[in-house]
Amino acid sequence: MTVSVIIPVHNKAPYLLECLKSVLAQTYPVLEIIAVDDASTDESLEILTSRKDPRLQVVRLTSNVGPGLAAQHAMDMAQGDLIVRMDADDVMMPDRIALQVDFLKGHSDIDSCGMAIQLVHDQDIVRRCPAHHDAIVAQLVFGVGLYQPTMAVRRASLVRSGLRYKAEWPFYGEDRLYQLEAVLLGLRLANLEGVGVRYREGDQNTVHGRDRWADHRALHTRVLSALGHPTPTDDQLLVHAYGSRYFPEPAGPKSVRAFRQWLDHLDRWAAREGTLPLAPFRERLDRAWEEVYHPFADRGPSLVWAYWRSGGQLTWAQMRYALGVWMERTPKQAVR
Repeated sequence: MTVSVIIPVHNKAPYLLECLKSVLAQTYPVLEIIAVDDASTDESLEILTSRKDPRLQVVRLTSNVGPGLAAQHAMDMAQGDLIVRMDADDVMMPDRIALQVDFLKGHSDIDSCGMAIQLVHDQDIVRRCPAHHDAIVAQLVFGVGLYQPTMAVRRASLVRSGLRYKAEWPFYGEDRLYQLEAVLLGLRLANLEGVGVRYREGDQNTVHGRDRWADHRALHTRVLSALGHPTPTDDQLLVHAYGSRYFPEPAGPKSVRAFRQWLDHLDRWAAREGTLPLAPFRERLDRAWEEVYHPFADRGPSLVWAYWRSGGQLTWAQMRYALGVWMERTPKQAVR
């Protein structure tokens, strides 16, 4: 199985050499590396063109089209059997490609797979997406199903399905929309347990400095609509964002009750429409309800009371967490 690595690049000069070195050091041979400079205004293009490895192809775009379309430009050029996505500010683990090739050779029914990520600034933090296809589909209602810089996809699957990044998609969330489109086109997805990429968070990321609520509102509207849900209202979208652990406005007891009611609504909708794998989706709804406890508890006892009254099961560990947070507050921040 031959491998093409694609790297969209926009103003990632401080991290680009480390990224390229990690790709060139893979234990599995790489046929080609296609780096697309997406109209960078820093030294990214100069760094790319200074590398003299015959496997590296550098393409320069004259206008900034965003990470999705820049990646698509490289995918259209790729000749490998497997197209491996990489972000220009991240670092590949040495055996990342070898592990993904072995997995896909052993799972002919899987079209694309991802891996876990480890944070560069805190290597104790490892993040994983669901392992199996149905759970990934359920996850897409609230977030990404595969971490994009760990994605590997069969080129034959792209040709067969016609899956592409679209110009009308926003810069933010294009990874989630791409994965949702893949699912709707019949591709099957999976995630490996192991860490494939050391992931860098910070001001260099595409999302930095954007209107986060506007991005969330547009993205969740697209996702829910694509799955057949009626166009959600702004109030519904505000509550839905809690499932992504994002709070566009200060939360109060009414917010807790509204989120519980929204999750129940999603359960009824999924059961009625049959567009989502129901058992994994219900597990994802349960997890969304469990995960929202801590940010609610951070905001005071009234929200914990509302959480319990709305059916939340409180453990001793959860109560200890809440008490610890409240006791650490200064007198001026005392819980009312």
